[in-house]
Amino acid sequence: MPKLKAEALKKALNSNDFKNIYYIYGTDIVSVSAATHMLIKTFVRSGDEDYNLCRFDASEMNFSELYEALERAPFFADYNCVLIKDFNADALGAGVFPEFIKKLEALGSSTVVIISITGFDVLNGKKAPVKNNKKLMDFCEKSGVLCECAQKTSSELADYAVKKCAKNGCNLAKKDALYLAELCLCDSAMLENEIEKLISFCENGDITHNDIDSLTARTLSADVFSVARAIGTFDVKKTFSLLSDVFERNTDEIAVCATLISAFVDLYRAKCAASVLKSAEETAADFSMNNRVFAVRNNMRDVRPVSKAHLSRCLEILNATDLELKSTNANKRILVEKAVTQMLMVKNG
Repeated sequence: MPKLKAEALKKALNSNDFKNIYYIYGTDIVSVSAATHMLIKTFVRSGDEDYNLCRFDASEMNFSELYEALERAPFFADYNCVLIKDFNADALGAGVFPEFIKKLEALGSSTVVIISITGFDVLNGKKAPVKNNKKLMDFCEKSGVLCECAQKTSSELADYAVKKCAKNGCNLAKKDALYLAELCLCDSAMLENEIEKLISFCENGDITHNDIDSLTARTLSADVFSVARAIGTFDVKKTFSLLSDVFERNTDEIAVCATLISAFVDLYRAKCAASVLKSAEETAADFSMNNRVFAVRNNMRDVRPVSKAHLSRCLEILNATDLELKSTNANKRILVEKAVTQMLMVKNG
């Protein structure tokens, strides 16, 4: 069976299209966990977990016990389910991996194996796995189901947030849901926590923009990006008010400067893309930001009145400040504030 997304996996299970091997992975950890839970609920009756579900954590797994579990018959049920968490095939000793594959090839029709990856990046930051992990994933795709839970876009996360809030009796506008997703950096686990907090606070009412600002845990990236946008509009008062808030929550000036550099790089990319009439979707794809099209669109909007020369000069100032922060004993906050002042004084043209 070809590689599936979580939605396609759900449809297959609902239509009773079952397989004996499932490999679930991806950058969206919440979706990986949800898909794993959905599989367990499908193959193991509630209350039968002690009899027909064997759980293994790969970090402390005994292979003899695992192989025994794979050969076990279900106890008054249709399926014997074996869950293996965070199985890193590349970490296995010589001879172990071929034996493991043989055991999977010999699975009985009543045994279901679920390999769920949440504790490490099986792709190791690349587009495709390598070595034994690739062999295992290829085997699972051919003999069972390989399911990738890729990180959702801000729009998808916003839709999820709106639906979850509605299900719990709260109203969340789509534009505010998009804002919440961006504050959470399109991290589904972070978003899930913030939604739960907002639902508990609002209790069957409207979740407003102010509620999100007041209750949502701030990230350094989101706060510093607000500073970068204020610099781009040459709003001195707003810039230093936001910067003061950043320093109140984060005293690591080097991290603040590094995040400012990242923000201005994103703004410069957006300006270059806009200058050649690229869309936000095309720009996001070019820089592997498909899950953050909303942010790219906002960047392209914000940099319209700002020149490339201004953004370039700001990056020069920030890079010089980064070097100074790491090589002198001067007051680091003053160095960052000096850099921000210099950027505000750069002519836009």
